[in-house]
Amino acid sequence: MYAQDGESQKKQEQRVHKQRIQQEAEQEQAQIEMNNQHMAIQEKKTRKRMKKSKKKAKKVNEHKGDFFLVRLFKNRNKGF
Repeated sequence: MYAQDGESQKKQEQRVHKQRIQQEAEQEQAQIEMNNQHMAIQEKKTRKRMKKSKKKAKKVNEHKGDFFLVRLFKNRNKGF
């Protein structure tokens, strides 16, 4: 870290950058492993329900409505 170490400023920045990238990759991998473990202990019905809820939440967050046929026939029996 000091000038006496024989490492230039640019090389030091590259080394730090490389370490940061590696650390982020390790954290991401740990997060994936935790998620896989979490899913492995769930029952099949629960996993399906979680997947369905995840898709619905994604649609809501993207401000997209339901499929147009679902919207078309949703309120069919209310008024008539």
